[in-house]
Amino acid sequence: MTGLHLLKSHGNTKNEIKSDNFKISKEIKNFQDDGKNTTGAGMAKAMGKVFLQLSEYVEKIKPDIILSGFDIGANFVLTVVGAHLNIPVAHIQGGEVTGSIDESLRHAMSKFSNYHYVANNDAKKRLKDNKPVVVIMKTIMGKGVDFMENSHKWHGIAPDDDQLKKALSQLDETLGDY
Repeated sequence: MTGLHLLKSHGNTKNEIKSDNFKISKEIKNFQDDGKNTTGAGMAKAMGKVFLQLSEYVEKIKPDIILSGFDIGANFVLTVVGAHLNIPVAHIQGGEVTGSIDESLRHAMSKFSNYHYVANNDAKKRLKDNKPVVVIMKTIMGKGVDFMENSHKWHGIAPDDDQLKKALSQLDETLGDY
Protein backbone atom coordinates (compact mmCIF):
# COMPACT_ATOMS: atom_id res chain seq x y z
CA MET A 1 0.00 0.00 0.00
CA THR A 2 1.26 3.43 -0.91
CA GLY A 3 0.18 6.99 -1.35
CA LEU A 4 -2.55 8.95 0.32
CA HIS A 5 -3.93 5.86 2.11
CA LEU A 6 -1.07 6.23 4.59
CA LEU A 7 -1.51 9.93 5.36
CA LYS A 8 -3.31 11.25 8.41
CA SER A 9 -4.33 14.36 6.46
CA HIS A 10 -6.26 12.11 4.08
CA GLY A 11 -7.94 10.09 6.82
CA ASN A 12 -5.53 7.14 7.09
CA THR A 13 -7.82 5.24 4.76
CA LYS A 14 -5.62 2.18 5.18
CA ASN A 15 -7.68 1.59 8.33
CA GLU A 16 -10.86 1.30 6.24
CA ILE A 17 -9.15 -1.28 4.07
CA LYS A 18 -8.01 -3.22 7.12
CA SER A 19 -11.49 -3.05 8.66
CA ASP A 20 -12.81 -4.79 5.53
CA ASN A 21 -10.43 -7.67 6.36
CA PHE A 22 -7.97 -7.05 3.54
CA LYS A 23 -4.41 -8.01 4.40
CA ILE A 24 -1.84 -5.32 3.72
CA SER A 25 1.43 -7.10 3.12
CA LYS A 26 3.63 -4.03 2.58
CA GLU A 27 3.36 -0.31 3.22
CA ILE A 28 5.57 2.12 1.33
CA LYS A 29 5.31 5.69 2.56
CA ASN A 30 6.04 7.72 -0.53
CA PHE A 31 4.26 10.96 0.39
CA GLN A 32 4.72 13.34 3.29
CA ASP A 33 2.01 15.27 5.11
CA ASP A 34 3.53 18.57 3.95
CA GLY A 35 1.16 19.55 1.13
CA LYS A 36 3.86 19.19 -1.56
CA ASN A 37 2.66 15.83 -2.84
CA THR A 38 0.79 17.20 -5.80
CA THR A 39 3.62 19.17 -7.40
CA GLY A 40 5.39 17.64 -10.37
CA ALA A 41 8.61 17.25 -8.39
CA GLY A 42 6.72 15.85 -5.40
CA MET A 43 5.08 13.19 -7.55
CA ALA A 44 8.39 12.25 -9.22
CA LYS A 45 10.12 11.94 -5.84
CA ALA A 46 7.26 9.80 -4.53
CA MET A 47 7.61 7.44 -7.51
CA GLY A 48 11.36 7.18 -6.86
CA LYS A 49 10.69 6.04 -3.30
CA VAL A 50 8.28 3.40 -4.57
CA PHE A 51 10.77 2.18 -7.21
CA LEU A 52 13.42 1.57 -4.55
CA GLN A 53 11.22 -0.36 -2.14
CA LEU A 54 8.78 -2.08 -4.46
CA SER A 55 11.46 -3.60 -6.68
CA GLU A 56 13.02 -5.30 -3.65
CA TYR A 57 9.64 -6.47 -2.35
CA VAL A 58 8.42 -7.90 -5.66
CA GLU A 59 11.76 -9.63 -6.22
CA LYS A 60 11.43 -11.18 -2.75
CA ILE A 61 7.84 -12.47 -3.09
CA LYS A 62 8.16 -13.56 -6.76
CA PRO A 63 4.49 -13.39 -7.83
CA ASP A 64 3.32 -15.43 -10.82
CA ILE A 65 1.53 -12.41 -12.29
CA ILE A 66 1.02 -8.76 -11.41
CA LEU A 67 -2.39 -7.10 -11.67
CA SER A 68 -1.81 -3.40 -12.14
CA GLY A 69 -4.48 -0.86 -12.75
CA PHE A 70 -5.46 2.66 -13.38
CA ASP A 71 -3.03 5.50 -13.84
CA ILE A 72 -1.29 6.45 -10.64
CA GLY A 73 2.47 6.61 -10.18
CA ALA A 74 2.75 3.66 -7.79
CA ASN A 75 0.93 1.39 -10.25
CA PHE A 76 3.19 2.62 -13.05
CA VAL A 77 6.16 1.65 -10.89
CA LEU A 78 4.65 -1.78 -10.21
CA THR A 79 4.19 -2.35 -13.93
CA VAL A 80 7.76 -1.36 -14.78
CA VAL A 81 9.16 -3.48 -11.93
CA GLY A 82 7.18 -6.47 -13.16
CA ALA A 83 8.47 -6.00 -16.69
CA HIS A 84 12.09 -5.77 -15.50
CA LEU A 85 11.69 -8.90 -13.38
CA ASN A 86 10.06 -10.79 -16.28
CA ILE A 87 6.81 -11.21 -14.37
CA PRO A 88 3.70 -11.06 -16.58
CA VAL A 89 1.65 -7.92 -16.01
CA ALA A 90 -2.11 -7.68 -16.50
CA HIS A 91 -3.18 -4.05 -16.85
CA ILE A 92 -6.65 -2.72 -16.06
CA GLN A 93 -8.05 0.30 -17.93
CA GLY A 94 -5.47 0.68 -20.70
CA GLY A 95 -6.56 2.77 -23.67
CA GLU A 96 -8.54 5.28 -21.61
CA VAL A 97 -8.21 9.00 -22.39
CA THR A 98 -7.94 11.76 -19.79
CA GLY A 99 -5.65 14.37 -21.36
CA SER A 100 -3.39 14.64 -18.32
CA ILE A 101 -0.14 13.13 -17.07
CA ASP A 102 -2.27 10.19 -15.95
CA GLU A 103 -2.97 9.32 -19.58
CA SER A 104 0.77 9.22 -20.34
CA LEU A 105 1.39 6.94 -17.35
CA ARG A 106 -1.48 4.68 -18.40
CA HIS A 107 -0.18 4.50 -21.99
CA ALA A 108 3.30 3.57 -20.77
CA MET A 109 1.81 0.92 -18.46
CA SER A 110 0.03 -0.59 -21.45
CA LYS A 111 3.32 -0.83 -23.31
CA PHE A 112 4.95 -2.66 -20.38
CA SER A 113 1.98 -5.01 -19.88
CA ASN A 114 1.40 -8.50 -21.25
CA TYR A 115 -2.39 -8.60 -20.90
CA HIS A 116 -5.05 -5.89 -21.10
CA TYR A 117 -8.41 -5.60 -19.34
CA VAL A 118 -10.20 -2.66 -20.92
CA ALA A 119 -13.51 -1.02 -20.11
CA ASN A 120 -14.86 -0.71 -23.65
CA ASN A 121 -14.18 -1.27 -27.35
CA ASP A 122 -12.92 2.29 -27.88
CA ALA A 123 -10.18 1.71 -25.31
CA LYS A 124 -9.37 -1.60 -27.00
CA LYS A 125 -8.90 0.16 -30.36
CA ARG A 126 -6.58 2.76 -28.80
CA LEU A 127 -4.16 0.11 -27.54
CA LYS A 128 -3.03 -0.80 -31.07
CA ASP A 129 -0.96 -3.82 -30.16
CA ASN A 130 -1.26 -7.56 -30.56
CA LYS A 131 -1.39 -8.46 -26.88
CA PRO A 132 -4.39 -10.34 -25.44
CA VAL A 133 -7.28 -8.02 -24.61
CA VAL A 134 -10.39 -8.64 -22.55
CA VAL A 135 -13.24 -6.14 -22.80
CA ILE A 136 -14.61 -6.23 -19.27
CA MET A 137 -17.90 -4.60 -20.15
CA LYS A 138 -19.55 -2.06 -22.34
CA THR A 139 -21.92 -0.03 -20.26
CA ILE A 140 -24.41 2.69 -21.02
CA MET A 141 -25.60 4.59 -18.00
CA GLY A 142 -29.27 3.98 -17.31
CA LYS A 143 -29.67 1.89 -20.47
CA GLY A 144 -33.31 1.34 -21.37
CA VAL A 145 -34.80 4.00 -19.11
CA ASP A 146 -35.63 7.17 -21.04
CA PHE A 147 -35.01 9.64 -18.22
CA MET A 148 -31.82 7.91 -16.97
CA GLU A 149 -30.00 6.82 -20.14
CA ASN A 150 -26.66 8.58 -20.67
CA SER A 151 -27.22 10.85 -17.67
CA HIS A 152 -24.63 11.22 -14.92
CA LYS A 153 -27.39 12.74 -12.76
CA TRP A 154 -28.36 9.29 -11.47
CA HIS A 155 -24.90 8.24 -10.32
CA GLY A 156 -25.26 7.52 -6.62
CA ILE A 157 -28.87 8.74 -6.53
CA ALA A 158 -31.75 6.36 -5.93
CA PRO A 159 -35.02 7.03 -7.76
CA ASP A 160 -38.09 7.77 -5.69
CA ASP A 161 -40.99 5.29 -5.74
CA ASP A 162 -42.69 6.86 -8.78
CA GLN A 163 -39.45 7.06 -10.74
CA LEU A 164 -38.63 3.45 -9.85
CA LYS A 165 -42.05 2.29 -11.05
CA LYS A 166 -41.62 4.17 -14.34
CA ALA A 167 -38.06 2.84 -14.81
CA LEU A 168 -39.05 -0.76 -14.15
CA SER A 169 -41.97 -0.50 -16.58
CA GLN A 170 -39.49 0.42 -19.34
CA LEU A 171 -37.19 -2.54 -18.76
CA ASP A 172 -37.80 -5.95 -20.32
CA GLU A 173 -36.16 -7.87 -17.49
CA THR A 174 -35.96 -7.14 -13.79
CA LEU A 175 -34.77 -9.02 -10.78
CA GLY A 176 -38.40 -9.70 -9.97
CA ASP A 177 -38.20 -8.58 -6.37
CA TYR A 178 -39.94 -5.22 -6.62
